[in-house]
Amino acid sequence: GEFGFTFDQRFDALGRGQDFARVAANSKFSFLVNLDVDLGANGQLASVVVSGVFVGFASYSLTVYYPEYGSIMPGGLNADPPSLKAASNGLGVAFARDIPGTAATDADMLITRAGLDGSWGAQVALAQDTAGTQAGPELVQIPSGTYLAAWHTLPNTAAPTAGGISARFVDADFQPTGNEIDIAANGIDVALTVLTDGRVAFAYEVNGDIRMRLFDAATSALTPEVTIADGAVRLHGVKLTALLDGGFAAAWTAGDAGAGDVFVATFSATGVSTSAALQVQNI
Repeated sequence: GEFGFTFDQRFDALGRGQDFARVAANSKFSFLVNLDVDLGANGQLASVVVSGVFVGFASYSLTVYYPEYGSIMPGGLNADPPSLKAASNGLGVAFARDIPGTAATDADMLITRAGLDGSWGAQVALAQDTAGTQAGPELVQIPSGTYLAAWHTLPNTAAPTAGGISARFVDADFQPTGNEIDIAANGIDVALTVLTDGRVAFAYEVNGDIRMRLFDAATSALTPEVTIADGAVRLHGVKLTALLDGGFAAAWTAGDAGAGDVFVATFSATGVSTSAALQVQNI
């Protein structure tokens, strides 16, 4: 419609939903999207909202919303859906935005911290190689108590050979440490999950297939890339969650433009299928 609204809903352990709460509303020719949810500091529910105007998609605003405390207002223009991760000192927020002085299509990957007191930390660059456009951030906590951020890079006219999946360690205060890590030479829309043995599973789309590899955060060792799903139509939008048996479950969309079906399957830690792909929704 002409107005954009964002709602939050809580669920108990049995999946029973409570009443919807409207977080915010936007005026005509604008929109609001609830893009990620996590528990913030002190176990408080937090969600992130991106709002913007339709005209050229040029004006975006990033807001973190704590239902118990109200909204925390933006610290800058946002250019890509962010990823949240809780910490004792607030909430880590990884996102892409246009850094002043760069081209409007050349977004860079940054990270910041949102506190319960309404404060924003400094916006710190995650990506060291800023050729192309960085997008699609993911942020997970690893066994050391620190974090691992990941994103993909898309080529543009200024850097036609840029691309692939990158990652970087982030400390407990959401400050990048060490150098950027090359995870895959090709790939978009990365998803992460931490397995029971502490390794991080990366999954991403490559030319319409879903591929994965494992990353050992302690040694930075990477296993060979394997394809976990392919088909006659494009597979994309993969999401991962770790399983208690040491493996993981993956869900993805098959097809595009109003004809996508959602599938889920389980895998061993090394990407060997342990169940047939189950169609859970069709459009």
